[in-house]
Amino acid sequence: DMTHEPLPPVASEVDAVSGSAMMFRNDRFHEIGGMEESYFLHCEDLDICHRMRNAGYKVLFEPRVSLFHRQGASGSASRNKIERLKHDGMLNYYRRHYHGGAGIALRIMEGLIWSRLQITLLISRLRGDSGVQTLSDIPPSADWTQPWLLLTGAGSDVGAAVIRRLRKQGNSPCIAITRSTTRSAGRGTIRTLSKEFFEKAPPDDLPYFRSWLHLAPIWTWRNFESLFGREKPTRIVALSSTSVVTKADSVNSREKAIVEALYDGEKGLSRFAIGCHASVAILRPTMIYGGPQNRNINLLRRWVRWLRVFPLVGEGSGKRQPVHASEVADACLAALACESVSGVYTIAGGEVLSYREMVKRVFEAQGIKPRIVSFPRNAANTLARLAGRLPGMDMLSEQMLDRLDRDQSFSNENATRDFGYQPGPFNPR
Repeated sequence: DMTHEPLPPVASEVDAVSGSAMMFRNDRFHEIGGMEESYFLHCEDLDICHRMRNAGYKVLFEPRVSLFHRQGASGSASRNKIERLKHDGMLNYYRRHYHGGAGIALRIMEGLIWSRLQITLLISRLRGDSGVQTLSDIPPSADWTQPWLLLTGAGSDVGAAVIRRLRKQGNSPCIAITRSTTRSAGRGTIRTLSKEFFEKAPPDDLPYFRSWLHLAPIWTWRNFESLFGREKPTRIVALSSTSVVTKADSVNSREKAIVEALYDGEKGLSRFAIGCHASVAILRPTMIYGGPQNRNINLLRRWVRWLRVFPLVGEGSGKRQPVHASEVADACLAALACESVSGVYTIAGGEVLSYREMVKRVFEAQGIKPRIVSFPRNAANTLARLAGRLPGMDMLSEQMLDRLDRDQSFSNENATRDFGYQPGPFNPR
């Protein structure tokens, strides 16, 4: 598997190439006997490449051409059936090409292949997969000469809300970058591509991005700088966080690192925008809720549902303004549409309430009677120090507990004035 290796500069000899993008001379094809019909699905491309090499020809990989492959079209009915066919194909391949004088080795290989199939099917059942494979819509023909919107961080709760809104609009060509390297998909004017495409596709095949909506952590902007090539964006909107303010005085090493990364990300992206002669708006949302990935309110919800009681350190009197992911998405698109909008904006929820009231609202949203018990601060600080040493629990600190009684409320005046931001009340349902 050479997927993650750098591309060669010119056509290079390999053992085999994928049948999804394979070309050969017609006379050579017939010389080796054409397609081997004993393969029902999969591995027939390996077989052709094997026979071509045995006939004295070379198999070349051409790196200077790009295309999109709609994966899974042959196996839209059942993942389990396709897995069986894949393993059948591999068994057929070994039996055809490695049977002579290697009976014991072939038996061992057959056992390994069938064992892999059974493990794959078992994992599928344990995960609760339905076995039905669904297909995305066929991607539309891409006109790379038109200006596209680059969406990074599309897998976040805010990113999912942005994509829903863009699909509803239906007239905003957008390319969303995903970490996956296994598929490219499209629906309407939304296309999803792996970042690897931009690292490996020929320069002439790369799209032109007029604007950039960066929803991933703001300090990751440098990971995407190379996507723009010669054509630079003229409009940038990015998400930061009010943590750059609320945690500025923290002595916790993890929180200090986050604040520093946020600050450096804001300054670095602003300098990049200046170099591009682009306008940039940086939005600092407060505590985001709504969607499966947010940690704060979802953690509260699970705690309340499982234990039916919430231990609160101190009075929990600090003011909060949770903001829904869909409201942040609306703010991002509104700011993106107003090219004159630039600078840093706070994006806070439309309701100011105490931390205690916020917890109470989470109880009520699940139909559970609020039960909030006070927890001694000294004992809580000790537990926080101990738990903070555990792997993955370094977010716990005395400073985090102290902030429960500190106000973290902000004004939306500038965002409302400049691009019409209008958030609603806190509703954790």
